[in-house]
Amino acid sequence: MSEHKAHIQELLTIEAQAILSAVKRVDDSYDKAIALIQESLAKHRKLVVLGVGKSHYIGLKLTASFTSIGIHSTFVHPVEALHGDIGAIADEDVCLCISKSGNTSELMALIPLLKKKKNSIIAITGGLESKLARSADVVLDASIEKEACPINMVPTASTTLALAIGDALLSVMSKKMGFSKENFSHLHPGGSIGRRLHTRVKEIMFQGKQLPFVKDISIEQAALKMNENPLGGLCVVDDDKKLIGFVSEGDMRRAVAEGLESSLSVTRIMTENPLTVSDDMILQDVWEKLEFGE
Repeated sequence: MSEHKAHIQELLTIEAQAILSAVKRVDDSYDKAIALIQESLAKHRKLVVLGVGKSHYIGLKLTASFTSIGIHSTFVHPVEALHGDIGAIADEDVCLCISKSGNTSELMALIPLLKKKKNSIIAITGGLESKLARSADVVLDASIEKEACPINMVPTASTTLALAIGDALLSVMSKKMGFSKENFSHLHPGGSIGRRLHTRVKEIMFQGKQLPFVKDISIEQAALKMNENPLGGLCVVDDDKKLIGFVSEGDMRRAVAEGLESSLSVTRIMTENPLTVSDDMILQDVWEKLEFGE
């Protein structure tokens, strides 16, 4: 048993409970936040994410995620904004401000300037009576009972919850936009995800000899057919040529190892009603079908 198992379990439980507690506090504030983001985007404005300290890193992740679904989003550090970077924030942009306390001095110094620029402010904060909460157009409750660290000070549960709340906004916006796998593929052309979304079965399938199709024959006859076409298996069909099963080389080896009579029907060792895919399916859909069996 891991020496640190109990401590790790406690930490994960605290962080999970922080999110579960927030589930019970979901109200129409989320609807208002989504409406503000939609209104801003409809005016061809953008989503600006702001945060200091660990909230800075949560903000960077959320910015990247919003951008990944096609929402014009940028992160602006409040300190840098006070020294020129506020120029990256246009009038009527919607600002998503992340702060555990809601009283972060650098962020508070920026709020009056955002107000002058008519920026809507969405606050993700645990300080429901804070300066940020009083200044925001919408407040999303990110309060926690305690941090998950031993001294109850290092941002752990608070940053996890802030990220989850931001992800909730992201997910709702994705759904409302009708964001699809095809959209995702255009924005993620590289890496394994991009390959799965861009590549179709027919581009990688074996296009030489065809797997043999057999009816209700013996295991011995099936083995001979498989040997004639060494492609790793064969398909079993009924009288209407409908696929009813698949036999792999592994099935054959197991039959021999178990001492099954070679005269028995091949249907005894086939996988019934195997999953099938079309040659036009993208690899991502194939992967999901294999993973979830649907």
